Amino acid sequence: METIRKTVISGFNEYINGLKTSKAKKDIIFSLTTFDTMGIEHPYTGVPILDVKPLTMKTFQPRAGTPLYDAAVNTIEDMATKTEKNQPVLVVVMTDGEENSSTEHDENCFKDLVRKLKAKGNWTFVFMGANQDAWGNAVKFGFDVGNTMEWASTTEGTTKAFRGLTGASANYCMAMSAAGGGGGALNSSSFFNNDDKLKGVVNAQ
Repeated sequence: METIRKTVISGFNEYINGLKTSKAKKDIIFSLTTFDTMGIEHPYTGVPILDVKPLTMKTFQPRAGTPLYDAAVNTIEDMATKTEKNQPVLVVVMTDGEENSSTEHDENCFKDLVRKLKAKGNWTFVFMGANQDAWGNAVKFGFDVGNTMEWASTTEGTTKAFRGLTGASANYCMAMSAAGGGGGALNSSSFFNNDDKLKGVVNAQ
């Protein structure tokens, strides 16, 4: 993401600000994993959204390859150990390249983990991919088509991608906040495909 670094930082900060100003902000717990072949880092793990600080050129420094499977599987497995039975969980995987350097996990590890957690009914998985067949990869990994976005790794494309994510996440959080009181397990299989902020976003299992 080096060529669009400034735009990614701006888009991420817009996304965080959108969550901080949503009506469900007090209920949002946030984690962030960044990854490349130089390392997998966790700037935030289970932090209230209001405590998340903006990214800067110093705190976001894209470097080398894409160990997507290692970063995703390790992060999701850790989240799973800290998630209560009926707590809605949103996992967003955003990458501008395909997997090319994982050493611990493979496609099957990733796919099996996604499918196992989706079956619990309270996990939502979103895939945003550039410079690849995002739709094909999302399906291969077990993600729903309605939770997939293919974006262009340009200034304009990155800005649009983050704005789409911001709006969809705000809708999701509002839906979870509104429906979560019933104690049901909640998820979404149409994250990017709903105009109404509540109707159709939530699938009660």
